[in-house]
Amino acid sequence: MAAMSAGATIGVCLALLTGWFDWRQRAVPNLLAYGVIAAGTLVGLLTGNLVANLPVAAIVFVVGLALFSGGRLGGADVKVMTGLALLMGQPIFLHALGWAFACAAPISLLVLVSRQGLQTTIAWLYGSVVQVARGNLSALNDGPHMPWLAFFAAGAVVAMTVAIVADASGP
Repeated sequence: MAAMSAGATIGVCLALLTGWFDWRQRAVPNLLAYGVIAAGTLVGLLTGNLVANLPVAAIVFVVGLALFSGGRLGGADVKVMTGLALLMGQPIFLHALGWAFACAAPISLLVLVSRQGLQTTIAWLYGSVVQVARGNLSALNDGPHMPWLAFFAAGAVVAMTVAIVADASGP
């Protein structure tokens, strides 16, 4: 992975900030969400990476909009993720997204167990799996809100750490 760019570094910092809001308040202020998009656009213009980062940001926006319309993501999640894609660019953003999914599964289970207890969590998971197996994807909307931006922030920190270690160890 290439050396960390200024956009990726700023992106990780903004991911941590928006992730904190999402974790603590289950909401990200619109001013902050639009600020991430503005930062991505400005940094892209200043570094000359805006055109290179637009395709991944457009894909993130379209997929995010589809997930939002299905009730699986919040509007702030879509805006922030689009802005972070503009800031970070494809390699770092995709690595961060992959690590976010890896972080989300165990953390989600811990959150559910701490809020609802082990027995209720197992019953909900079993019921959701059965419903999805029957083709009822709307059953996934019945679960508790998860702070996806906090998970992305964790993934971004891991991706940044991996990139730094890889650059430090050399070829």
